[in-house]
Amino acid sequence: MGRSSDSGIGHLTIGNGGTVWIGNGGTTGTLGLGPVTNYATLRVNRADDVVVSNPVTGTGGIVLYGTNSTRFSSVSLTGSLQVGNNAAGPAALLVGDGDEVTVGRLFTGEAVGNAGNIVQNGGVLTVTDVTDGEGPFRLGHWSTETSTYWMVSGELYVTN
Repeated sequence: MGRSSDSGIGHLTIGNGGTVWIGNGGTTGTLGLGPVTNYATLRVNRADDVVVSNPVTGTGGIVLYGTNSTRFSSVSLTGSLQVGNNAAGPAALLVGDGDEVTVGRLFTGEAVGNAGNIVQNGGVLTVTDVTDGEGPFRLGHWSTETSTYWMVSGELYVTN
């Protein structure tokens, strides 16, 4: 399931066990205009940079693929956010002025040999909880990749 145009206005719910993709490696694909409740997985796979202005809430997770940068205006999830989870290249999460991103766990470089990058230039990034022993924030996973976190300004909170 996914949307490939900007015509959707209603509320999107991603049900347990479901997956919604934004894009398929090209330069198209959006969530439409309404809020998103995520109980499963939202995957972003765009070749160009994308801004997701929809509020995204729920217990699910987000996976960023591709070589693009993705910026979320408002995220409040208890699941994990994985940045760089494919062999196509290093995906990036951007957090800017006014953005509020809260996730249960934040991992970068989850695919072998593939980095994930985070650039924070304002906004608030919060990593809240871990109950499975993996740790709330992991920068880099494999010895064959280099993941980065750059903070120019903003606030970072990591709690456990």
